[in-house]
Amino acid sequence: MRLNTDDRVVNIKGTLGTVVQADQYMVKVQFDDGSKPGWFDREDDDRLTLVGRRKVRFTVTVNDIDLDAWAYNYGIDRIEADEDFAAFASQHLSWALAEHLKSMGYSVTVEAQLADTD
Repeated sequence: MRLNTDDRVVNIKGTLGTVVQADQYMVKVQFDDGSKPGWFDREDDDRLTLVGRRKVRFTVTVNDIDLDAWAYNYGIDRIEADEDFAAFASQHLSWALAEHLKSMGYSVTVEAQLADTD
């Protein structure tokens, strides 16, 4: 786990806190109980646990796309059109989702993964 500014964490004593500063290797956490802020390793520090974050996975299906037209428009072989369109859609959807969530104040990473098609 790589901590970022504004991440919510809990320490081994059960005290909640917020990452208020992050550099390449360390993070500074301000705890909700008002105790002294602490410095921790940014990645995989056993003294902190990230709270409130989960990975969400979903599938997008595009029906009725004319891949012959796609191949023609982009000057590629029809056989390559399926994979080319899937890569295009995956990249643009993940980018748009990440930008929208960031504009709403969320600190997210969106990963696109191509699935086999039937």
